[in-house]
Amino acid sequence: MKGPLFMATMGLVILLTVGCGEDISQVMQSWIGHSYSELMASWGPPTQVFSDGKGGQIFVYAYNRLWIRPGVATTAYSANAYGGYVYGSATTVYSPAYVQGYTAYRMFWIDSDGIIYSWAWRGL
Repeated sequence: MKGPLFMATMGLVILLTVGCGEDISQVMQSWIGHSYSELMASWGPPTQVFSDGKGGQIFVYAYNRLWIRPGVATTAYSANAYGGYVYGSATTVYSPAYVQGYTAYRMFWIDSDGIIYSWAWRGL
C-alpha cells in the first residue's frame, strides 16, 4: 500500500500532465503529409525502422525517461527512565536512492513515396 505522500504526488503529476497528450497528438498530426526526409532533418534518425507491410516503413523514436528517487533515512528514538537516569537508544533505517523510469515512443508510418500517412505515440 502506498503512503499518502506518494498518492498526493501522483495526483499532482496527473493533474499537471492531463493536457500533455493533446499537445503530443497535435505535434504528431502536424507531420501528416510531410516527407520522411523532413522528419529526419527535424528529429534525427529513428531509433528503429520497420516495414509497414505495404512497401513503406515505420519510424520509431524511443526516449528513455529516467529520474532518481533520493535515499531516505528514518530514525526512531526510544527512552526509558530507571533509577533517576534516562536511558535511550536510536535506530536509523536507510532506504538507498534508486532510478525509476519508462520509455516513451513516437511512431510514424511512411508510404512507399516517403510521405508520412499515420502516427502513434505511447508515454509522455
